[in-house]
Amino acid sequence: MTAERGSWKVGASYTAVVIIGLIFDLVVSWLLARQADLPLPLAGALGFVAAVFLNYVLWEKFTFSTGGFSSRRLIRTYLASLGALVIRVAILFLLMPLTLIADPILATPAKLLIASGTSFALNFFFIRRVFRT
Repeated sequence: MTAERGSWKVGASYTAVVIIGLIFDLVVSWLLARQADLPLPLAGALGFVAAVFLNYVLWEKFTFSTGGFSSRRLIRTYLASLGALVIRVAILFLLMPLTLIADPILATPAKLLIASGTSFALNFFFIRRVFRT
């Protein structure tokens, strides 16, 4: 069931999509960093880009019920997310030399969570504007 514009269901659906996207983002980023041996900022950026596309598809289908896919909204979604991505990658660069957790297997997800949480907050404000217009 799709949520109607302006209802509490939109907020719940939006949040569910963001959580799905965040999990997808972190898993892809972690796999690229640990398994493909990509630098953490690059892995984080690629995970983010993949998650933005997944979120866009889910928002169009289940959250905002806009009547179909729109290349204009997709482009605006990516543009809106670009600011959050820049902040995320900058935070990852700053966190790379820090030892937040002694275990390197746990250190990567910890750094990704810090950067992702910051970019999530910023992206929330940008994306709401994309689907309002």
